Amino acid sequence: MAIFKRLSVAAVLSAAAIGAMAQSNLKAITKSLENENNANVTYFEKRNPQTKKLTRTSLIVEVPDSKVNAVKNAFEKDRENAISYNKTGSILLYATFTEGNANTTYSIVTNAKNPDLPIQARPYAPINIDANNILICTVVYSEK
Repeated sequence: MAIFKRLSVAAVLSAAAIGAMAQSNLKAITKSLENENNANVTYFEKRNPQTKKLTRTSLIVEVPDSKVNAVKNAFEKDRENAISYNKTGSILLYATFTEGNANTTYSIVTNAKNPDLPIQARPYAPINIDANNILICTVVYSEK
């Protein structure tokens, strides 16, 4: 019985560690882009009016052409841990991860200024951002 309890605790701790690592490459490159000098960053947040707890955050950051391949590589490295993954040619990558009480979605739109942007990529390309390549990170928190 003691062995079963130890194995159960080990399994729970392992699952928690895997969840924390699930999007580690995307988290790291997003933070790196956000902290670059002269970074073009837009941040949004939404809160529950009663509790003032965050219910949704979004970060939109411009990706220099020189970093697009590094971002795409981060998507590929974290892909196996995503609960949802979508790739539309070389223009759009989209991945969702679950961690704790939050679902985090990353999407990159390349060539966002192209008037022929595929219809699938348009919901992810904010019209008020004047950048060719954008990375969007949205976190939706569930109330527990």
